[in-house]
Formats: sequence, structure tokens, C-alpha cells
Amino acid sequence: MKKIIMLSIVLIITIIGFGKFSLGASIGLPGKITAKYQFNDNFGIDLSAAFLTAFSYTVFNSSTDLLFFSPDIAINEHISLDGYWGFGTGITFPASFEGVMVSARIPIGIQIPFEFYEDKRCEVFFEVVPLVYVLPIPALTFTTSLGARYVF
Repeated sequence: MKKIIMLSIVLIITIIGFGKFSLGASIGLPGKITAKYQFNDNFGIDLSAAFLTAFSYTVFNSSTDLLFFSPDIAINEHISLDGYWGFGTGITFPASFEGVMVSARIPIGIQIPFEFYEDKRCEVFFEVVPLVYVLPIPALTFTTSLGARYVF
């Protein structure tokens, strides 16, 4: 067991050392905690988790997206604007746990990376995500979110 834990820690440190890991939050429906790992300038993965309570309805939502980036779609001397799109899956559990909702996701968004206070980096993003629920009944909807991530 110790070998597995040590191997996992070394693997995580190695992965973080060769890419850009960022962690943050977003507001929207639902507001969520989000983590992104960008392998290179053109490819990354986004993980998010949300807990929503509204109108006596409570759900937990989790999603995973593969993202493809188009860096520097608009540039001026101070900021650059990066576009991205991708595909992924989401799973939603109502608080009663009577059922589960599974969706296919297609995130489309923009992000503005910037530096503050020497080498500290952050990124602000806005995304629109069309969703196709496949379980329990097919449905089409979309979500939007505005958020920020700190880049480690």
C-alpha cells in the first residue's frame, strides 16, 4: 500500500511539473469549483464539482471535459485572449439519490490569462456549455459560467 501511495505522489508531482495546473471557482448555474490541467498550449482537461440548492431542489454535479485550445486568438500589447472548445461528460445526483442524470457536454469558451504581482498567474474565463442529457430521459439544455483560476 505504501508503494502505491508513493508512486501516486511521484506521478502527480511529475504531471504537475510538466504542465500547467490551475484551480478556481466559477459562478453560473451551477456555481462550481473547477480544476484544469493543461498538458501543452493546445490540449487540456477540466474537472469540476458543484453543489446546488435552489427552490427546495438540491443536486450534486460533477463533470469532466477534454479541452482543445486556440491560443492568442486576439492579442494586444497587454493581454491575450485564448479560445477553447471540447467535449465531456457530466453526472448529476439529486439529493434524494432516487436517480442519476448523465449528460454529454460541449464546452465553448474564452479565457484571459494574466500575471499579477511578479510571477503569479491567473486566468479569467467565460464558457457556454450545451448539454444533452441521455439518462434518465433525453433532454437538451445549456449552462453558462464566469470564473477565475489560479495557475500553479
